[in-house]
Amino acid sequence: MNTTTIEMIPCDSSQIEAFGYDAESQILAIRFPGRGATPGSVYHYADVPANVFEAMSGAESKGKFFGGQIRGHYAYEKQPDANGVVFGLTTKQEPKYTTATKDGRLVNRATGKAIPDDEPVFVLRAQDALALPALEAYAALVSDHTHAHAVEQRIDAFIKFADAHPERTKLPDTAAA
Repeated sequence: MNTTTIEMIPCDSSQIEAFGYDAESQILAIRFPGRGATPGSVYHYADVPANVFEAMSGAESKGKFFGGQIRGHYAYEKQPDANGVVFGLTTKQEPKYTTATKDGRLVNRATGKAIPDDEPVFVLRAQDALALPALEAYAALVSDHTHAHAVEQRIDAFIKFADAHPERTKLPDTAAA
């Protein structure tokens, strides 16, 4: 997303510390409260129309407005902290999930809910030479058209990566990095 500096407007909310908007890029920035001496995290929400920002500005409860009108409706990216560190995956890396917390739990971008700790997850990277055939086999089994389209987009991204970086494509290993 855009790295535009967005002027933040403080607000009286237990859920949102401040928010701002860049009309040119249509990015809504929201800073959530920190804990203790730790400053709050800033997230940029993409393709937010100006009227949604205006409605949020006028909303009596910014937190309720966020929960009902922003969360789950717009793609977002967590912005770097004061040390330049970002905890989370970009939407370019992974459009459906991110690691939104410092504990690294995977979170569904649309719902904001973490994958439960008792549910195993398997990650395929584009550098893995076996990932593309695995995705293609998975795509052949998918019957939902919307999900099939999303899988095809990931396959295209993996192909583009392999074409652009053949030197990084390799057979998988389990060695610790």
